[in-house]
Amino acid sequence: MVFNKSRRVLRVVEHIQDDPDAPCNDAKGACSYLRLTASLPVDLAQLACAATRSLGLPFGGVDLCTKNAGVVFELNVHPALDVVQ
Repeated sequence: MVFNKSRRVLRVVEHIQDDPDAPCNDAKGACSYLRLTASLPVDLAQLACAATRSLGLPFGGVDLCTKNAGVVFELNVHPALDVVQ
């Protein structure tokens, strides 16, 4: 997911990994799916925007887990914007 300081969701991508023991990234067999920005719950969008702002970034790719009210586990300063299968 990519967010900017204007608190706007720019893109939502869901990564799905069939193997629960493997990392959830394309290099390890996960599949990426572009989703509508409106599909992201408001509280998760706010969490990701807050994470980006807390690091003083104009935008970033925020990786988060949607369980347990959301957990940010990585923020990419150079997110890939054109890679989706």
